[in-house]
Amino acid sequence: SMPEAATLDQEAILIAGRGIVPGICFVHRQFHYRAVVAGCEPYNNTTEAWKKMRRANPSITFSRGEVQPFYHCLVDTRDRPVQSTFVAEENIQMSIEAYPVAHPGCEQLLVAVDSLVGYLPSPRLEGILNR
Repeated sequence: SMPEAATLDQEAILIAGRGIVPGICFVHRQFHYRAVVAGCEPYNNTTEAWKKMRRANPSITFSRGEVQPFYHCLVDTRDRPVQSTFVAEENIQMSIEAYPVAHPGCEQLLVAVDSLVGYLPSPRLEGILNR
């Protein structure tokens, strides 16, 4: 259920993002790479150095700003070298075509479930997420 004090805009954001959970595969809206979600944060809680670097790159933009959910993601190595990224919710376009994601971290953190066309967290990732 929704928090009692949530505005209609906040409710819409919560409803739109409720399906973005660890194991969901997606295509990045701006850069078009395939990836899988490994974790999430309620907002951009990165260091000031990361934010400064991001602001110096005009190709990285957030129309909703930094106060939106951000996701820790494993990027498909067929699209980029081994990389994990921190992706704003607005840049996640869920896609079953992104499955399976080729990334060495998938074997350690996720369990492939073909019938879901996605992943479930491995016991290792569940331990990390529950800290």
